[in-house]
Amino acid sequence: MTSRFIPILQRKFSCLYLIFFLVFFCISISAFGQKNLIDSLHQKIVTIELQDNFNPQNTNYIDLLFKISRSYIYHNHDSLRFYGNRVIELSKEINYQKGLAGGNLSVGEYHILNAEFEKGFELVSKAENLARGVGADTIKLKSLNSNAMGRFMMGDFPKAYLLCKQGEEEADSSKNQQMQALFAMNLATSFSILKDHEQAQPYYQKALAVLESYKDEELKAEVLSNLGYLNLQTGNLKNAKAYSKEAIKTFQKTNFYSWEAFTWTTLGEVHIKEKKYSKALENFDASSNLLKNVRDNQRLAENEIGYAKVYFELDNLDESYKHAKKAKVAASEIDYHQGIVSASKIIYRIASKQNNTVEALENLQLANHLSDSILESENKTRFLLLETQNQHLLNKERLKLENEKQLSLRNIVLIFSIGILIVLGLLFYLISRNARNQKKAFNKLKESNFTKDRIFSIIGKDLKAPINTLQEILEHYKNTNISDEDIHSMTPKLKENVELNSFMLNNLLLWAKIQMNGLPTNPKEVYLLTTINTVCDSFNNLNREKKQLCRKQVEESATVYSDAEHLKIILKNLVSNALKFSPTNSTIKFSSFKEGNYTFISISNVGPVISTQTLEAIENGQVVEPELGTNDEKGTGIGLHLTKALVELNKGSIDIKSNDENGTTVTLKFPNFK
Repeated sequence: MTSRFIPILQRKFSCLYLIFFLVFFCISISAFGQKNLIDSLHQKIVTIELQDNFNPQNTNYIDLLFKISRSYIYHNHDSLRFYGNRVIELSKEINYQKGLAGGNLSVGEYHILNAEFEKGFELVSKAENLARGVGADTIKLKSLNSNAMGRFMMGDFPKAYLLCKQGEEEADSSKNQQMQALFAMNLATSFSILKDHEQAQPYYQKALAVLESYKDEELKAEVLSNLGYLNLQTGNLKNAKAYSKEAIKTFQKTNFYSWEAFTWTTLGEVHIKEKKYSKALENFDASSNLLKNVRDNQRLAENEIGYAKVYFELDNLDESYKHAKKAKVAASEIDYHQGIVSASKIIYRIASKQNNTVEALENLQLANHLSDSILESENKTRFLLLETQNQHLLNKERLKLENEKQLSLRNIVLIFSIGILIVLGLLFYLISRNARNQKKAFNKLKESNFTKDRIFSIIGKDLKAPINTLQEILEHYKNTNISDEDIHSMTPKLKENVELNSFMLNNLLLWAKIQMNGLPTNPKEVYLLTTINTVCDSFNNLNREKKQLCRKQVEESATVYSDAEHLKIILKNLVSNALKFSPTNSTIKFSSFKEGNYTFISISNVGPVISTQTLEAIENGQVVEPELGTNDEKGTGIGLHLTKALVELNKGSIDIKSNDENGTTVTLKFPNFK
């Protein structure tokens, strides 16, 4: 992921912060075009100052000084502050509030860019308040944007997200298309950097929709470039290629060297996946030529990694090694961890092929260490954003309730003349309704906090413990306390633990997405037996350990109308529970039949019954306390809860019968139509 290039940075930030800095302060001019703009503005200033009737307190002159200050945001931070202070000085003399707002914004951004956050936040907040007072819409929104950028640089992700959402809503309300596109792109790129492509996609599409009428071709090209990268990450190579080529057409008309280089690199990665290596090299050459004009180590590292991948596939290990080392050096200079990881993995593969054990192990250890650090940071940020999104929705609900209350009170005043009895009756109704709504909001908040605590508890115990165990084993192996034979014998069990953790974590993240934003469905006819076979095969290790069998009384032609991925997750959770709570040498039975306009699927097992209390909790959509299986297997307690939610999303229903004689039977009912 990338954003607009800034030729000179006066501070060295981490790579992730740098990316957001570039995104939040993006404008629609190239470095070359920016110099032309500065020269043009200075020429206008000189022309005005040479006039006989020149008055430095003229608002047009002050506005022009403000534009000059803004033009230096990418060029010279000291000039940004100098002209900002000059705007404040002249505006104070004539009490020009819009000028004061603009001047405080420029000086505030200077302090934020130099990591003097407290002073910067004070000034951009002052700029926002002044702009609100005089209806200076763009300055107000840019102040919000600068505040958000600074919060992110500090690591305050929730505050940055809330400021972006506020800016997005206010830009939508005022129909400020420039800022609508900017905030949409900010939010999209933020989620995309965190690899949450599902949430990024709608924001990019919104930015494109706004730009259709706003006609900012350069910004549109940047959005298209980011969409090309996003589709590369999600495996949609056709769209990745189309978006990238369309973006390059515009970049070739400008001097957006870093943007165009990034897009050529994306196109090269697409051709690697298509195994068109000659074409990929042409793309990387195009990017390399552009990067000679700029100082952008991240783009350089990514392009060199692309070269290294191609030459490795062509079995030219010397060339591959040369480019991988160059990428690693460039990435290390800016602490670009993902670039270091990618380059180190390639060097590891080359060294392994060349039997260079020392260099292979050194690079593998570095890549694994940084990968763990990146994953931990990304997961923490994702959960913080999920919590903040939830809080944002709750705040909107409270605001809605407050607005309803105020509206109701105004209605009471309007109908007061009708009679005291009507007023008292209506007042009693409104107070009762508001009390119920407030109680619901409180319960929702309480449940949300409980859910958050459960998630972090599971991560802290059930998920973290196996990972720590694996880490300890690898540490022993590194110190030669464990032989290769021991590692080989433990691999199946380690693989099973990793797959179980992955399954539990996917359940948690999917469940969290349902809670936060809902989940789209793509229903179609799915062959049931094929899905059941896939699910059962994924539990082969557990089947062998407990000597359990899956018996399928399902015809090969049997189909069910559902989202294919959702059905797989539903069956996987039900089979996981059935295997977990069934004794050794038992059988899990599958059956299906059609009746009227519905398809029924049953999964049965013998074993401990499900308590009435647990069944009621599942029916009411509550998360249950996890119980140990017959062999002390662990769980998260949300499997059946998630299953019920997914079944209902696909317009189906679930029925659970449990008794001492027959064990437990879960019956799913799906309609045979959309």
